[in-house]
Amino acid sequence: MPAPVGRPTPPDVMSAEAATAPIAVRATPRPARPPGAARTGPAEGTPSQNVDGRVAATIIAAGVGCAAFGVAVVLAESISVVKQWLTLSTAVGPLSGKAVAAVVLYPVVWLVLHAALRKSQPKITTVTTWTTVLLTIGLLGTFPPVYGMIAGH
Repeated sequence: MPAPVGRPTPPDVMSAEAATAPIAVRATPRPARPPGAARTGPAEGTPSQNVDGRVAATIIAAGVGCAAFGVAVVLAESISVVKQWLTLSTAVGPLSGKAVAAVVLYPVVWLVLHAALRKSQPKITTVTTWTTVLLTIGLLGTFPPVYGMIAGH
């Protein structure tokens, strides 16, 4: 039975001639570049090695917020005055101040970095390195054996 008009024929119903017929592939012409003209962008097929400065500011500021939380944990466990100062709510304890400090610091750092980097395009490796270091500081600062060792527990 022939396929309805307007619908493609399924592969299992194609004739032997259609299944073995060669497929023609034509190259797309590229725009000509004058001899000696320098490339203005990355080579074709390779990803860009830079990131928009506004995006970099956001990513790095998030890392700073995480590092601030980790540092606040270490300080609260090490210094009793800091622990009392960070206790914004007695029901929650010093965790309330640690979280508020990190959440308040993030937009402040983001605004500063946004203003500084908005017209630049830093390398993605630089942004990744800074963010990884900051996230590691935050993670290690909240890990009980680490902050316990630093605080002398």
